[in-house]
Amino acid sequence: NCGRGPAAREAATAPREAPRRPSLLFPSQRTALHIAAAEDNLVAVKSLVEAGTNVGAADRWGAAPLDEAIRVGARPVIDFLLSVDAPTLKTDERVASFLNDAASGDTDRLRHWLAHGVDVNSVDYDGRSGLMLAAKGHAAAVNTLLGAGADPVLVDCFGGCAILESVKAGRADLVALLAANGGALKWSDDETASRMCTAVGNSDVALLKLYLAAGCRADAGDYDK
Repeated sequence: NCGRGPAAREAATAPREAPRRPSLLFPSQRTALHIAAAEDNLVAVKSLVEAGTNVGAADRWGAAPLDEAIRVGARPVIDFLLSVDAPTLKTDERVASFLNDAASGDTDRLRHWLAHGVDVNSVDYDGRSGLMLAAKGHAAAVNTLLGAGADPVLVDCFGGCAILESVKAGRADLVALLAANGGALKWSDDETASRMCTAVGNSDVALLKLYLAAGCRADAGDYDK
């Protein structure tokens, strides 16, 4: 220490601070689980979850790891995170996934989204609800959604509704189910008569029966009566 001033000697002999542990978060506050989910790396996701990583951690944009998996369509990761009750924090992505699962008839995922706060009557950009999408051919999903309070008379931006989707799909069982829960075609007399007359003209008795089962009046007349 010869030749050094008091301040230099004090600094040289002062105890050194222990090195700081690196942060587990990136500046964006994304955890390793966020990254693994976004990369569709199921092995890493499982390892992190088994090690006790917080599955509900939010990054600076408010997204949870499950939101990242939904964003990139990482289905195996989504399935695993759902199995451990991982939450989603981004409403738009939850609704989009809910509607996709309604369209594919995945009742387990539908129940998960409903249990985590997704509105059963959520709609897409065209005003289509989960029930409308499920009504194209997924009886179990229709039952699940109706049981959760789905509105069978909602109308989309094009005038469509759940029971019309079942009519177009030729699903008499779903038409009957929706009708029993309040669903019905709400066409004007003119449109009802036109559609039924067209069905008769095409000798499509099956379609005519579906129209009647969906609530169309048998004696509806068009403008010519």
